[in-house]
Amino acid sequence: MIQDPPGPSGRSPATAALWTLLLAAVFFSSVLALLQIRAGAYDESFLLLGARLVRSGELPYVDFYTHYGPLGYTIVAAWSAISRNPGLALRSLQAVLLGAVLLLLVAAGRKKQVAGQRLLGFGGIAFGAFAVANVFRSGAFLGFALLMTALLMLVISQTSSSATAARLLAAAVGVCLVLAGLVRPVFAAYSGVAVAAVAAAEISASRANREARTRLLVVIGAALFALPFIWIAMYRRISPAVALEASILGPGRLTSGGERFLNPRFLV
Repeated sequence: MIQDPPGPSGRSPATAALWTLLLAAVFFSSVLALLQIRAGAYDESFLLLGARLVRSGELPYVDFYTHYGPLGYTIVAAWSAISRNPGLALRSLQAVLLGAVLLLLVAAGRKKQVAGQRLLGFGGIAFGAFAVANVFRSGAFLGFALLMTALLMLVISQTSSSATAARLLAAAVGVCLVLAGLVRPVFAAYSGVAVAAVAAAEISASRANREARTRLLVVIGAALFALPFIWIAMYRRISPAVALEASILGPGRLTSGGERFLNPRFLV
């Protein structure tokens, strides 16, 4: 009989300690690298300037133009209170979110089995940590963090022995989808497609797919409830129509196929 290799929980304490040190090395070296990178001239500087305006009481779309969602400015504005140096505050926020995502990656990857499919071992977790750390260097790190959080919580919910805990995690996934879209609207699409793919894989592979379908409905319901609730609670002074025009419709017209820039009518 062919048996599966032992999972992470079956490894010796010395092996587990070695992999833990490797993960810690990936995290701390990534943080040191982040602290040595200056804020970019476009995305990051735009984010820092918008956060400064928000801290002074101004609103996106109403008092200044942006084609991003409003939540990113709110988060960075709140976090900027920890330091007078905007660049340092931004890098520290990236470091904290990276650490949180890595902890979720470890929690998800150490699970032995879900729906007949083996999850990541320590090696896969280390590789995933390295890949995720490189993504966090991007100015879109907030969207990536929320996307990864949604995916990892969905995976963890699939391995939960408690139906109640699994559904609570599924509800949190729906909220993360909304938060990702409020940071950058395109991440709502990225996150939605990724979560749908993971859920569809579980439903097709699981014998008890009724519970999997229930969790997917919880994700959708939580997202539909969270969007108007968060908007009313935080951005009721911003017209949804104005936000939609500035963040989705306007940029879509400007960049559709590049034709507006490649073939201006006044030169044709």
